[in-house]
Amino acid sequence: MFNISGENRHPCLVSDFRGNTFRFSPLRIIFTVCLTSVAFIMLGYVPSMSTFWRVFIIIGFCVYINKHGNCGPHLDQKKIQQLPDHFGPGPVNVVLRQTVQACVDCAIQSKTVFEFLKPDDRGGEVITAAFDGEIHSIQLPPVNSASFVLRFLENLCHSLQCDNLLSSQPFSSYRGNTHSPEENDQNKPGKRKCKILY
Repeated sequence: MFNISGENRHPCLVSDFRGNTFRFSPLRIIFTVCLTSVAFIMLGYVPSMSTFWRVFIIIGFCVYINKHGNCGPHLDQKKIQQLPDHFGPGPVNVVLRQTVQACVDCAIQSKTVFEFLKPDDRGGEVITAAFDGEIHSIQLPPVNSASFVLRFLENLCHSLQCDNLLSSQPFSSYRGNTHSPEENDQNKPGKRKCKILY
């Protein structure tokens, strides 16, 4: 691939492109693309790889906490104030577990909030709570997308009667502002109002 050449007997390396090293034909390109596609399709049929790709497809996902919003009748405002401003960035399943666990931990009565969660034995993240003198655990549904997490949290907040507690967008630091910037923009005249998690 390299030739030795030069004047005054000083050798140097010069690239030789006369061979077939960089020769591509349309047939070779099509063949390569097809093989790559088949490889990804086959990976989808391997359960462990399929789960891996679904879980880590979004690694920068965040859920933001509205510390100055209405916590509803089931959550303790003082405990909410002690939470971080957001959970994440991280894989969607981890952020879901952290957010739901925080809601349980901030409950006035852990049992009440815990009962809003429906058990799912398909291998999702585990949430724990202490009540009635015992440690109880429950599995969340398996996560396959960020939109699934947002819908799950929206339903949970609706059950807890704290619809503006969580958002996928940062909240204003102004104490009187209980909406995310995205929702504020939607509330302007001429804008269509949307739910806070979207």
